[in-house]
Amino acid sequence: MAGLRHTQKAPAALDAKLEALTAKPHSPSLREIGSEIVLVSEDFAKFTAGSEDDPDGTELSDWNDGTIDAKYTQQSGWRGGFVYQAGGCAYLDVDTEEGTGWLITPTLNLSNYGGSFTIKFRARVASSKSSTTDEIYVQNCLLGEYSNSVTSSQTIEGTTKWKEYTLTFTDGNSKDDIQITAKSYPIFIDDITITQIDNGKPGAPLAQAATNVSDTQFTANWQAVEGAEGYLLSVYTLKNATEQYLFKDKEVNGTSYDVTGIEANIDYYYTVCSKRNGETSNTSNIITVIRKLKTPVTLPATNVASYGFTANWQSVPQATAYAVYTILTHTAQADNEPFNLFKSDFSAVKVGTIDSPWDYSRLGGIRVFLDDLAPRCDWIAFAPMAAQGMFGVSNMFLDYNVPGTIYSPILDLGHDGGKSTLRFNVLGRNVTKLRICVLKDRADGKADELFKTECPVTTDLAEQVITLEKGEKDTYVEISIAEGTGYVLFDDLQLSQNLNKGESTELKYKYDETSDTSRRIDTPDYSAGDVYAYTVQAFRLDSSSKIIEEATSDRSEPQEVKRSDAVESITAGNDGATVATTADGIRITLAEAAPVAVYSLDGRLLHQDNTAATEHNVALGNHGIFLVRIGAKTIKVVR
Repeated sequence: MAGLRHTQKAPAALDAKLEALTAKPHSPSLREIGSEIVLVSEDFAKFTAGSEDDPDGTELSDWNDGTIDAKYTQQSGWRGGFVYQAGGCAYLDVDTEEGTGWLITPTLNLSNYGGSFTIKFRARVASSKSSTTDEIYVQNCLLGEYSNSVTSSQTIEGTTKWKEYTLTFTDGNSKDDIQITAKSYPIFIDDITITQIDNGKPGAPLAQAATNVSDTQFTANWQAVEGAEGYLLSVYTLKNATEQYLFKDKEVNGTSYDVTGIEANIDYYYTVCSKRNGETSNTSNIITVIRKLKTPVTLPATNVASYGFTANWQSVPQATAYAVYTILTHTAQADNEPFNLFKSDFSAVKVGTIDSPWDYSRLGGIRVFLDDLAPRCDWIAFAPMAAQGMFGVSNMFLDYNVPGTIYSPILDLGHDGGKSTLRFNVLGRNVTKLRICVLKDRADGKADELFKTECPVTTDLAEQVITLEKGEKDTYVEISIAEGTGYVLFDDLQLSQNLNKGESTELKYKYDETSDTSRRIDTPDYSAGDVYAYTVQAFRLDSSSKIIEEATSDRSEPQEVKRSDAVESITAGNDGATVATTADGIRITLAEAAPVAVYSLDGRLLHQDNTAATEHNVALGNHGIFLVRIGAKTIKVVR
């Protein structure tokens, strides 16, 4: 379930750094039959920096989504990777890890006129050896609902001299882009045009997502095709990969149709064709009608002990995965009781060294959650790094004005007058200062800075103890690199806050994923005053393990874990006696004095008391199954 993680909403301070741009397909107006329609005409005249001999050193394609700023192109929506300016043309470089650069056109509707289109462009291979040749690939890619696919591809031979190429494709779709890349060498690209000839054939509609979806009906939608005289709608299900039609080629006027009589818990699909001059267009893209999954019904926890429990819920039809969120509510047992909102020594980190840390971006991990490193969830690191027993962030994306940062989840920091304590050991390489802030998200998607301070970073591991102030309910902590181009590594990171007796605070304790209807939740740091609850959310994943967002269920109501201190009442020979688990061991309370002994499951005597005491607090160094003997009665206790 690699695609299920990251379902938590990120803080606004991080979301602002990860905004992506999208482009709508460009579709031509209807022209006279035989006329040429120009869809793309790009001469890269705005690529003014650099030259062919010395391309500019600033990559234009965004590191996050490949977008190229529209100020550099004649038409918005261009994307790519390792794209640079070269004095009026585009230079596609080669990266040692990612391979050759690539250039992607704006999203286009190429389904008109039978899907036939022509692309012309100039290209040359960038090599000091005049005899060098390389394969240049031109691919027509269909943008699907959940993934993209190559519809067709043509290969040409590039040389070190400029050459114009003309390629014709006949399989245009209603939502395509054209991708150009080379096999081995950097290449220069210029003067790209994409055209179609109006041959009188109607264009295929761009089918759009269904609306008004319920268990019994939905509304099919599509974009209008200029000049279309009507549309043919087909709705079907799949059985053993074969279409089972609810109806096929139903004649429809307009750009929507209410489909009724469908069954629950079955996927439906629809396509549309347009009609013009007695001819029928190619078939549109396929739309899958996704119904929202039912909210999971949680069941009481089982196997409850101080060190964990099993969360349970009923199966949801069509769900392929579940996310289980464990919530911890802690109520202070005394005044000025410190409570850890986060605490980790990062002992789970087993890769990297201080001078050669592991870079998560090698695996695409620009943003990762720290869930596996501490019994608290939804802490997020941006540009993460790791070394044996340490965790940190780097300023590798400083050129994009995005510093390496660790974010807490949204917390209630309003206790103790808004004060909390942040402790950590830290060292850095080419970093001299950290910035620590307390932030609060606003309704407009931005964040208010309630508190800010800074602390030094040296090349030696040093402890920092920082008092955070002005905390409120629904605020969070941001730790970011303030000065330097390198990285920092943390050890023994802890955020705590003092609570007075009776005060409660709630936090996200654990996040788990499973395809089953139960999940074991470990609570190794359970202490008096802790109450756990869990909620469950159902998901559907596509074939590439990505979440189908439309299907995601609501979260269930929290199911509180009923933790009874009394494991078993002893009635035989000692009416009213109880045995209870505690944070440290077992507590035995007797109605009348009796000999008490505690054994391990293999028979080792761990505690014995033959005095007249009626209460016994037995400290145990580990969890497990124990035998408690009171007088002549023996019971088994799971701790």
